[in-house]
Amino acid sequence: EYLLTLDYDTYFTKNQVTRLIQLMQENPEADAIIPLQIKRECDSPLIGKVNEKQRPLLEIPLIEFEKELMPVSGGHFGLTIFRVSALKKLKKPWFLPVPDSNSGWDEGRLDEDIYFWRNFCESGLQAYLAPKIGLAHLQLMATMPGRLENGLKPIHQYISELEKNGLPAWCEPIPSKIKVIK
Repeated sequence: EYLLTLDYDTYFTKNQVTRLIQLMQENPEADAIIPLQIKRECDSPLIGKVNEKQRPLLEIPLIEFEKELMPVSGGHFGLTIFRVSALKKLKKPWFLPVPDSNSGWDEGRLDEDIYFWRNFCESGLQAYLAPKIGLAHLQLMATMPGRLENGLKPIHQYISELEKNGLPAWCEPIPSKIKVIK
């Protein structure tokens, strides 16, 4: 009756799975239910929501997140539950990467997951966000020693921050001389 998708980088509990199944049983209009998950190295939820003109919403009022379910146009596969009967209505192919206008994979491309959710909506199916089920999104971080005066309390940074800003000055030794060997 239901199909549950899982991502390798999603941490979830048995209670969250149980609640998703309950929500599917209580809401027969839901073709998919997506728990709330935040993008890696970002503060935004992994959901898509469009306005009446089918334009992506860049801001969603917080009051909408107080509901048990919120209609959305897309999400993630971290712990998403689908109604099997809905997937049977989904047009094929389900996943298709679409290159940008220059036949490359830069800005303007359409990744497979975004293609899936657009196809899902165009097939007349409805996804909902379950904002009261919050998933943990695992991500790679760097941990380095803090300053001596702070008891070496570790500092944690996203890899993208570390690549952009480099190591803190106290972690990066500056060689006084470099000896060249001939």
